[in-house]
Amino acid sequence: MKFYSIFVALLILLSPGVYGNNFKLICGAVAQASEVTEQKVAELYVATFNRAPDKPGLDFWVNDSGFTIEQIATSFFDQTETQDLYPPGTTETEFVTSVYDNLFNRLPDAAGLDYWVDALGSYAVTRPIMIEAVKNGAQATDAKIVANKAEVGLYYANKDLQEYFLLSNVTEDLSTVEIAKSNIDENLVAETCDVKYIPSIERGNFDDFKRSANIKSYGYLIENDFTDCAPVSLVESFDVRPGDCSTDGKYDDCAEDSERSELAEIYKSTFSGDEYYYGWSIYFPDDYVNVYPTKVALGQFHQKGAHVIWMFQNYNGGYHLDNQVAGHSSTDDYIELIKENELRGKWHKIEVHVRWSTDQSGFFRVSVNDKKISDYSGPTMTANAVYFKYGLYRSFVLRYLEKNNVDEVPAQKVFFSNVKRGNSREELLP
Repeated sequence: MKFYSIFVALLILLSPGVYGNNFKLICGAVAQASEVTEQKVAELYVATFNRAPDKPGLDFWVNDSGFTIEQIATSFFDQTETQDLYPPGTTETEFVTSVYDNLFNRLPDAAGLDYWVDALGSYAVTRPIMIEAVKNGAQATDAKIVANKAEVGLYYANKDLQEYFLLSNVTEDLSTVEIAKSNIDENLVAETCDVKYIPSIERGNFDDFKRSANIKSYGYLIENDFTDCAPVSLVESFDVRPGDCSTDGKYDDCAEDSERSELAEIYKSTFSGDEYYYGWSIYFPDDYVNVYPTKVALGQFHQKGAHVIWMFQNYNGGYHLDNQVAGHSSTDDYIELIKENELRGKWHKIEVHVRWSTDQSGFFRVSVNDKKISDYSGPTMTANAVYFKYGLYRSFVLRYLEKNNVDEVPAQKVFFSNVKRGNSREELLP
């Protein structure tokens, strides 16, 4: 392992997009393995996961593992989290793109992408060593972003919080560091007040979820089924009240005329060619208010770094599927799933069978209460990765205010139960 430091240094000096375009791989002299510090481990968490280190993990790697930073980078790839994030079949292009996005919030330049894809594909360098070389070679704006992300990561770790804290919203701008620290402090208060954060309810083979933007204590709760009719004994409540807009450094609901309480998959690890079954049950209480012309999304399939593609909405009544694969809605792609007069006071079972694809081999099939409603064939995504969000997200808030000449949109509350993803329909069963 002791040749790693000089090897990584040579990769940095000779790789494109870091210190120039005149490069080739050279492996030579022996040097002492590099020192392990909290800063370096935090940067490694950024590069690999784009999240802050947790306190126990940081302490172990720095104080107890006895590993060099290069050995830690290699060991990361033995962890379940890494294997889930970069599953078998992840291409070299997808991997390099992810690392650059994690570290620098940008895509790799063409020369850098070609270089690293070739180096990884020819086994001239391993993925852990590639990560070390790219992060250590950061310059100018890229270096500021890495430093800011590591600073926020260490701030989070020292608070000893339990939830993952993603760093994609931290940029070279110091104001994003302060915003992120403020959000961490809000999380600390929330945990101290015993807010219920996404415990281990059964979700099939879904990745982990995290609250999106809004962390109000009432906004998301897990409760016993109050209806005696839910498919499982626990239900998830999403409550949005007037003024529930928040910012997480990247998304500013207040500036975007939106309010929400949602959960989102932490890892964007669903790719073109994947096929899954998704299922959930949704309950609109009798006092649920329709706030048209404000749009309310109650389930969304998003793309990493690109536009939303499929939305489940309560807009001008009822529950609708909105196909936005083309980047916009159209009348032909807006399908009624549940009628307005059948919406409230009962549980509705939603099942979605999807083959994710950027070409014509894709399909998106939706059943409601065991009746097939929609059967779409064609591209189901346009970007690299897809992830799921659910809860209550309302946009174009101003439309309701102006139409009704009021100062606020009424509160809304909905319930979800048995939210799952599986490889077969049977895996969606309670």
